[in-house]
Amino acid sequence: MSIDANDVRSNASAIVATIARIPQKERDKLPGRQLVENFNMLLEIAQEVAPQVDKRLWPHPIAFRQQMNGVAIPDVNYTDLEIYARQIYDLVPIDSAISFG
Repeated sequence: MSIDANDVRSNASAIVATIARIPQKERDKLPGRQLVENFNMLLEIAQEVAPQVDKRLWPHPIAFRQQMNGVAIPDVNYTDLEIYARQIYDLVPIDSAISFG
């Protein structure tokens, strides 16, 4: 299966579009674990698709922190996540490709 830059850009764009539908006053809230894990996977794939991009330009993977009750919460809000997804979209050139399998 081949994942190309358009796939990565499309997924980054989908994250941005999803967050854009969230009311502005709600964007300071924390996104769900699955969305953050999907973002981290997308970031990893984006870096593989565009190895020529300087590593210092990529956003960092989003970490989770443990609360006292043992629940892991993301260290990011929706606004930050939108910015990071836009960075991925802008950094991945349209003509790159990677092949898996």
